[in-house]
Amino acid sequence: MNVFVPCTGRCGSVTFAKACSFITNFRSAYESRTFLRGEARLAYPSRSIGVDNRLSQFLG
Repeated sequence: MNVFVPCTGRCGSVTFAKACSFITNFRSAYESRTFLRGEARLAYPSRSIGVDNRLSQFLG
């Protein structure tokens, strides 16, 4: 299971990602996959919390 947190930027997302780093059974990262393109961009490892303002581009 993965958790995706799309955000607007300048809204506390870095603080949220750092707070999530204390969750012991999940990995947390802030804008960790911005350098990837295509499907690899959303291929997060299992049990990850991805916080990225660019995730909002994938919303309908």
